[in-house]
Amino acid sequence: MTLILKLSEELEQRLEAQAEQKHLSVNEYAVQLLEQNSALTQRHNQAIDFLQSLRESAEEEEEGEDPLRAMVDSEGRFIPNPQYYSPLPESDIPLEERNKRAIALLQSWIDASDEEIAEQKETGEYLIRVLDEDRSSDRKLFPSELKGISW
Repeated sequence: MTLILKLSEELEQRLEAQAEQKHLSVNEYAVQLLEQNSALTQRHNQAIDFLQSLRESAEEEEEGEDPLRAMVDSEGRFIPNPQYYSPLPESDIPLEERNKRAIALLQSWIDASDEEIAEQKETGEYLIRVLDEDRSSDRKLFPSELKGISW
């Protein structure tokens, strides 16, 4: 397919400079940008679908079953369940209540089933992969050679 684009002089200069910096022709660089944008859009949609499936599965579970479950609002932001998270600073919560919360958290980790643990590992690996793929830089947040050292 052949496209004819009318670019502003400023945009044309930036495109040429960036293409030169990557040692590509302007045409090759423009195609690369379009492919990257298409891939980012696809991954963005996959991430939204993934978050929506988490939200739907959370809605199917009985209320109050997991005090640590975060909900996702309509814009994809995580919202802690206010029933379990106090707006007060930690210092304003009595020590006995903080201890109970810490014990409940630790117990929920101990009681996690193998299926839940596997799901959390899968979710973590997916998140790390998506965060590294969506970077505009070639520098990865989670380089495999540093796994177990810095992350």
